[in-house]
Amino acid sequence: MLKTWGIDGLVDMIVGTGGAEIYDYTLDLAKAQYPLDGRLIKSIIKHYEDMDCNFAIPEDGILFAPKDDEYIQMLAKADKVPYQVVDYNELLQNPKPKIIIICKLEDMDKIIERSKTFHSDEFKSSFLKTAMNIWIQEYLKRQD
Repeated sequence: MLKTWGIDGLVDMIVGTGGAEIYDYTLDLAKAQYPLDGRLIKSIIKHYEDMDCNFAIPEDGILFAPKDDEYIQMLAKADKVPYQVVDYNELLQNPKPKIIIICKLEDMDKIIERSKTFHSDEFKSSFLKTAMNIWIQEYLKRQD
């Protein structure tokens, strides 16, 4: 793909986040497109607050979670990425690329059903199953 795009030799790594993020370490430049506003992420979390799940925001190679539990531990282990428990009120002062909902396999249908009762033209959501049979739902900024 890098050769097709004409950037072979110019890029060290490409990671998909639902938007576009560019890090130029030579120029010390970072730019992101289509991040989710912290206000929107808070409304998503509130919509699921009575459910047995946790949340993760991937940033700088770390999964940031509002609480420590088996869900964030499983996702961090499966993705081989460290996690930190942080105050989401502080973390969400700035937009983020996406929010991930983590739950048990047997609870995923409930999470999916709940997602159908929440709509915003500002984002889209997707569901996926990780290699370790962990179901997650991601909310990403709408780009269409």
